[in-house]
Amino acid sequence: MGKNASSDGFRGSSLMLLFFFFSGIWTGLYGLVALVAHRRNHNPVSWYILAMFFTPIVALILLLLTGKENNNSEEYKF
Repeated sequence: MGKNASSDGFRGSSLMLLFFFFSGIWTGLYGLVALVAHRRNHNPVSWYILAMFFTPIVALILLLLTGKENNNSEEYKF
């Protein structure tokens, strides 16, 4: 009986560790979307919000498909 209880605890802590690991990667993807948007002269806040409505991977693909904006001003267009 004791062996099953300890293996259940190990399984639970392993799943929790995996959850936090993948949550960190997923959160990092949101930052990557904002960084790529900024480097392509798009509004990073708008793209961050777009990534929250869809997924960061879809937003990143859309961002890469839109191309680079050629505006010289520092202001972002919404």
